[in-house]
Amino acid sequence: MSRDGARVAEPRFWESGWLWLALGLLSALPMLIPPMPVMPDHFAHMARFHVMNHGAESEFLSRYFSFKWALIGNLGVDLLMVPLGQLLPTEQAATLAVATIPPLTVAGIYALARAVHGRVPATALLALMSIYSFTFLYGFENYHMSVALGLLCAAAWIALADRPAWLHWLLIAPFSFLVWLAHFAGWGAMGLIVLGWELSRIRSGRLLPQFSNIVWRMLPLASPLALLPLWRAGASSNQHPILNGPLIKFRHLVEFFRGEFLWVDIVILVVFSLTTGWMLWRLWRQSNRGMLAALVLMVLAWLAMPWSMLSSYYADQRLVVVVVVLFMLAFPLWDGPRARAVALIALALFSVRIAEISIGWTQRGYGLQAELKALDQVPRGSRIASMALLSMCTPEAPNGIGHLTSPLHGHDHLANLAIIRREAFVNTQWDVAGSQLMRPIYNRDYGYNNDMSAHFGRSRGRCFGNDLQTLVDWLPRDRFDFVWIFDAPVERPWLEPIFIGAHGRLYRIKRDGA
Repeated sequence: MSRDGARVAEPRFWESGWLWLALGLLSALPMLIPPMPVMPDHFAHMARFHVMNHGAESEFLSRYFSFKWALIGNLGVDLLMVPLGQLLPTEQAATLAVATIPPLTVAGIYALARAVHGRVPATALLALMSIYSFTFLYGFENYHMSVALGLLCAAAWIALADRPAWLHWLLIAPFSFLVWLAHFAGWGAMGLIVLGWELSRIRSGRLLPQFSNIVWRMLPLASPLALLPLWRAGASSNQHPILNGPLIKFRHLVEFFRGEFLWVDIVILVVFSLTTGWMLWRLWRQSNRGMLAALVLMVLAWLAMPWSMLSSYYADQRLVVVVVVLFMLAFPLWDGPRARAVALIALALFSVRIAEISIGWTQRGYGLQAELKALDQVPRGSRIASMALLSMCTPEAPNGIGHLTSPLHGHDHLANLAIIRREAFVNTQWDVAGSQLMRPIYNRDYGYNNDMSAHFGRSRGRCFGNDLQTLVDWLPRDRFDFVWIFDAPVERPWLEPIFIGAHGRLYRIKRDGA
């Protein structure tokens, strides 16, 4: 018998560890095949990694950016880049580091399924569709690494559920700290998974002692909470909590599958929705109590979570990834033609998704490499003002719906590669105290210091930003050498175009008398 009472039959192909190993390797292909992964925030992360490993060696980077190590809940890929960034060039090392996240997530799904059920249900393969989701494609790397580690930690917790408390302190507490260190939001999601599992084990009788026992048992998992005051001391944010309404929450589910080709995404969305709808209709009577409780807690957290929290954007939308994983494990399907059909559908959907991202990123990656030829005109140590629409926006859809009809373009962060390739200053890095170890300092007293000055668009909706013409006119010209504008042309007598690409134009700022 399995842990949830299902009859154990002969192993099926979807339970094979070799299959899951192959799926883990397959999941990394979109990161390794294209010339670059077109994940907008990845460009900014790479520049931070470069300053982390090589900033002290550069007279320019040390003047433009500050980097100070601190204990914060947002260091997943950063820590991995400490050794990799010394062994390989920054761009290759960063891509290799991020390529570990999809296989780790595959391992997390497999481990959690085995820990919960004692075997792997066919429906667990559908959870693989959570890997290349909107938030990962955007480049929320540390968060997704923490989710992968959190699934593994939750699996370890369940496997050790009835073991002595000292073993939890010895094994789970360090693991929990590692998850928190990768990203605090993934650690919080892991905590909800474990809490749901523990609550499902409550039996009739005296409830208060059972609740007290859960709190006591979860202390090793909650131990990183002691680090929160240390981390947030002195940290500040200009963000205000924004609670998204039901329509936006529903859009999270549609955006979840948005990839490279709209017609492919529509097919994936329809097939996935019909399959999961059938699961909910036919399998709800045999749901797993622990995963169902965790799923309910996660859905409630998603609905209640504001758009930003502790300086993290899309705080609510990030949780959809974990919701999908829990849903697939809460409604297990074991044997027979239906299980085989679900497994084959899941493998087909995942294969199509891998092919879609690989092909799309290859095509667009070469396009972005062509845009980066503009840097051939830029001397080492130059100062570049970059201006572009946000990645989910297009010139035709400036109200924040462009990403539903087109891929995330990444132009707003592409100029970050000038930090790596030209030791340049660009105004495209984040500057939020307590969120990153690196902060831009060159233009701190002059404006145009961080990414908030690199976006143009509209002041409302998701494509926020100043008017482009105003943004150009207010530019402190004496603080920059070049202006790199994407998605729109600009003409000023003091701007000399020196490179024109398919999307971007690089201008040299003329000095008086030039």
